[in-house]
Amino acid sequence: MSPRSRQPLAELDLRRELPKHQQVRETLRRHISTMQTGDRLSSDRQMADLFKVDRMIVRRAMLDLEAEGFVVRHQGHGTFVKKTARLGAAADTSKIIGLVLPDVEMLKISRLLKGIDEEAQERGLSVLLNNCNLDTRRERVLLEKLAGQGVAGIAVHPFYDDSLDPAYSQLLNRLSQDGVPMVLLDQYIPGLDIPAVVTDKVQVGYRATEHLIMLGHQKICYLTTGHYDVTGQNCLKGYRMALKDYGRKEDPDLTIEIPIQNCAGPAHDAVKRLLTANANACTAIATDQFSMTYGILKALDELGVRVPDDIAVVGHDVYQNPLLAHVTHTLEPVQELGRAAVKLLLEGGGKDSMKRHVLLPPKLVIGTTCGAKSGTDAGLPPGNR
Repeated sequence: MSPRSRQPLAELDLRRELPKHQQVRETLRRHISTMQTGDRLSSDRQMADLFKVDRMIVRRAMLDLEAEGFVVRHQGHGTFVKKTARLGAAADTSKIIGLVLPDVEMLKISRLLKGIDEEAQERGLSVLLNNCNLDTRRERVLLEKLAGQGVAGIAVHPFYDDSLDPAYSQLLNRLSQDGVPMVLLDQYIPGLDIPAVVTDKVQVGYRATEHLIMLGHQKICYLTTGHYDVTGQNCLKGYRMALKDYGRKEDPDLTIEIPIQNCAGPAHDAVKRLLTANANACTAIATDQFSMTYGILKALDELGVRVPDDIAVVGHDVYQNPLLAHVTHTLEPVQELGRAAVKLLLEGGGKDSMKRHVLLPPKLVIGTTCGAKSGTDAGLPPGNR
């Protein structure tokens, strides 16, 4: 790795729950975010020795990173951090979009980045990526810095807790009032006069619940972030709307609200408590969080509960995770969100339109954890599956 890298690669931990090539890819993605444009990476052989894996595993990880736009590989010369926008005395900031993301290591965020980068390139723009490394203080500093550099606009993916933080809203309002074009990614924050590109979170909760109701389930447990953030509030609204529309009464004991931070463990514990107290408390469990999906399935496995024979499960956004590929889940169109964000930032709602926001529908991907026929996308015509 380049001597300018901030953190030695050997000190980064691998995610043991993922296949080896994904462990390598996730670790490299985080490390690359700390490097400079044009920095050369170690050879495949060197990284294979470092990670104690086969060279083919490293090669597969690097191919993924190249496809995502993080690196460029030159035959015979090596692999380099892909060229991105840099701000300097000669930089034309009117052709640069500032992008502030929580953590590029997250699969969802990397998909969002890919959509943004593709749309920006087609429009002849560069993207200045700012990775917050899950540090909210750093997020705010980066927003202030970008606003003072005259970029064409700023696209920001707020942390979940930001949506209920008055100080955060005040910061974004001030930057917007100072004339900085902005768009929110995957978060709508009430009270902000800033356009947002989001998945319809109400539909996320509604479609998961409706699907289970249509399969005949009467007692559906729903795990969500709920009142802890705006996303959870909307997903919970969808869950309740589906129950009401289909004549079901909500059981407060089956509505479980958990903060987003490290929520797999609390979700696991909540399910075990529920079913240990009453094995017949519910016949189905749904959630709007990927990490909660993992926690739910782990708890059911430990309890010896068969899925879907005893309890059906609908999770959320298990994209590219081979361990959970069989799970029925709601899926957000994240790459489309990225493209739409660039369009909205540059074009607004369009000519003669009062539209301020972009709201995209989620999909429902049918797996084997709900008892329905697998391999289809419920409610969508074949062309949209």
